[in-house]
Amino acid sequence: MISDFFRINCFGPNFSLIDSLGGNTKTLMIACISPADNNYEESLSTLRYANRAKNIQNTPKINEDPKDALLRTYQEEIKRLHQLLEGKGEPNLSALVTDRIESDTRSHSVMERLKTHQRGDSEAEELAERVEADSSKMEQIIREKELLKQEYEKKLKEKEDLFVTEAADKEKLRSDIEQLHKFYKSRLSKLDAASTTKSGSDTAAIFMDYQRISLHFI
Repeated sequence: MISDFFRINCFGPNFSLIDSLGGNTKTLMIACISPADNNYEESLSTLRYANRAKNIQNTPKINEDPKDALLRTYQEEIKRLHQLLEGKGEPNLSALVTDRIESDTRSHSVMERLKTHQRGDSEAEELAERVEADSSKMEQIIREKELLKQEYEKKLKEKEDLFVTEAADKEKLRSDIEQLHKFYKSRLSKLDAASTTKSGSDTAAIFMDYQRISLHFI
């Protein structure tokens, strides 16, 4: 009976503070728990409640009816406008005008710098495009020159090989002609000599030998 009385009294303040959490007040709460095993459920429930209460945040304000607050705001605004019209707020008005002019000047300056920066970026991009185009043209010209050089070297090599081959053929042909000419003169001399000293059979043998040598050179 006593334990039930204390348990009810301990939980009583918690229920009485429910309306204070999240309202227009600042609330301080102390969670009391017991290390006893038989109070485990109560302690766990208290800790859970304290954790939820801790996570609740509110901003206390003056207790005022919303209509009265709105009316007071309008009255203050009307009073401020009257002061501006009567000249009492002239320094503030001048300050506002000055601030507006300075703000416009800064905005204009920023816009000019931005335009200059954008114009510089455009010129830089255009220059980069021209450089890239020139680089592409130069690379194409270099490739064409390289191809032309390779073709020229190939043609020159073919001509050199042909010249060497023709030169060797001409040299061999000249040598064969000289040998044939010498052989012809030698045989002709022998034939002239044999025409007076030897028979016709010897002359035929010499003629056949001449034909064999001629075919060999051909």
